[in-house]
Amino acid sequence: MAIATVAGCIGTAVLAVPASAAPSAELTAAAIQRLNADGTVQITGTYTCNGGRGKTYGSTTLTQGDPGNDTLSYSAAGPGPLACDGTAHDYTINLPEPEAFPFQPGPAKLLIIWDIYTTDGNITRAELDQVPVTLQS
Repeated sequence: MAIATVAGCIGTAVLAVPASAAPSAELTAAAIQRLNADGTVQITGTYTCNGGRGKTYGSTTLTQGDPGNDTLSYSAAGPGPLACDGTAHDYTINLPEPEAFPFQPGPAKLLIIWDIYTTDGNITRAELDQVPVTLQS
């Protein structure tokens, strides 16, 4: 199984955080993610948040294969400054090549957790948990 961690994506899976009033954030992940020739993976998607400009702290993890025999890549880097204006914005996260088993074209699972700190003083969590994606060259 392969695993990569990073922050960001375009696509179908969505989880809103939180379901209550004021600050909110939402992430999507593309159903198809790019597997580069050098073994790195480009994760794409959209984010939506409110509260002014924002900064992310968090991680992205991509896994592929069977538990115990999986490929893993991890990155703690976020996509940089965010425009938290209530509209959807694209993001891209580049995951490094895994150290053990290389990623292969095919199904994988994506985990993204972002804590978004905005200029209005709020902290909001956005998360995608084990979202199925397909890696394509």
